[in-house]
Amino acid sequence: MKYAEIHLPYFKQGDDLNHHLSQCSTVEEALEAHAQQLECAAAILRKVKEIVAGQAVKFDADTHMIQVSGQDAIIEALIDAKYAFGPFGEEDEEYEDDEDDDGQSEKTGWDAVF
Repeated sequence: MKYAEIHLPYFKQGDDLNHHLSQCSTVEEALEAHAQQLECAAAILRKVKEIVAGQAVKFDADTHMIQVSGQDAIIEALIDAKYAFGPFGEEDEEYEDDEDDDGQSEKTGWDAVF
């Protein structure tokens, strides 16, 4: 039995929208960026649902965390798909930036803001 944490790309609705308002040129762009951020989180949850459907998993969640536990293969599948992260102290992969060889970012939409 393994466990992992699922990290969704949002913090708090007001804080997140405020971030977009400070980074975007217009209110409309900020609202769109926030909508894209929430759509990304929803897409992650749907992918997690597909992986765990019909499996014996347990989810625990509180204010600042979502933890999933279950058979090793299911948790490893979530980690391999980068929808979950193993506990601290396990072998961590190094951060990979999203820059091309020419130093330009490949980020688009709301993730270009972060």
